[in-house]
Amino acid sequence: MVGGSVPALTALWTFFSQASLAAFAIVGAGVIPAFVPYSDPGPAARHLAGLQARQLPLAHLGKYHAQYNFVGRLRAPIEILDPPEVKGWVAAHPGGQVITIERNRHDAKRGAGPEYQAPFRGAWVQAWRGDALLEARPELR
Repeated sequence: MVGGSVPALTALWTFFSQASLAAFAIVGAGVIPAFVPYSDPGPAARHLAGLQARQLPLAHLGKYHAQYNFVGRLRAPIEILDPPEVKGWVAAHPGGQVITIERNRHDAKRGAGPEYQAPFRGAWVQAWRGDALLEARPELR
């Protein structure tokens, strides 16, 4: 046999196979769970379900792909709003909450803020009282 003996190649193959399995196990046990909260719609969905249970109307600013409906077992549809519709919706639903997706966590030191925010897929899901959203985002007034 050219290049080495069969037992030596078998031992090398076994070593690399076991090392690969160990590396995948370490990554799976340590790194992947660290990212799970950021891709789980569950916490936000449960919060929204609690709002619906209190009979609060919900609307989503911008695109909404129903990511909270199944996980949160939502019983009523979430209205989808474009920016020009927010002011009218807030006026018609004074106790309602508007869900937004923002790139950054809202800093509570900057005035009105969301009543709820959680990380989700590299952004922040935020649930705002309508009047607080209009105060924080003047372009929606």
